[in-house]
Amino acid sequence: MIYTLSKHLVLFFIFLLFRKKVIRTDPSALDTGNYLFMSNHITLFDPFFVGAQIKKKIYFMGKKELFNNPLSDWYFRQIHAFPVDRKGFSRSALETALELLKKGESVLLFPEGTRSKTGELGEPKTGPGMLVARSGAAVLPVYIRLRKKLRLLPRVNDLLIVYGKPLRFTADAEGNNDIEKKDYYNKIITGVMNEIRSLKEKYGD
Repeated sequence: MIYTLSKHLVLFFIFLLFRKKVIRTDPSALDTGNYLFMSNHITLFDPFFVGAQIKKKIYFMGKKELFNNPLSDWYFRQIHAFPVDRKGFSRSALETALELLKKGESVLLFPEGTRSKTGELGEPKTGPGMLVARSGAAVLPVYIRLRKKLRLLPRVNDLLIVYGKPLRFTADAEGNNDIEKKDYYNKIITGVMNEIRSLKEKYGD
């Protein structure tokens, strides 16, 4: 109930403040499958921007400071958030995401690990690549663009959200030692970021 109510409030917030454009390059995929959504990261509202546009429920990571207060801890867990160290992808956060994916849930994360102040894509972390390899989940890349700094005025903010097509990676190509595994994780996440970059170049510029 809290998740659904929050989703409708976000949609109203978006309607009120944004000129929104949503592009679904594979609409049937969004309605049928469960995915590991991976997006670029530009604002605090990105999890809500991505999650509010589709029917399925999405779990997402939030910086651990949001969970320090009992009330905020309760609320963020109600909307399917779980804590992560903002300095990187903590082991506990990745294990939580892995468990959710193996249960057939959808999870959203931001491979760069932090927000971009310029809107340009940053370097991804290795952790998300490991999560893809170990979960076997299909990845659905997302690109978000906000042309200017968010202004709290009606309908003056240009928001673009592009959902790409699902990507699948072979888990058994992971390798047998730590170096080979890390190389494969980096290969996966580089491939994902390249897809997000392609969405940016095709639809965002």
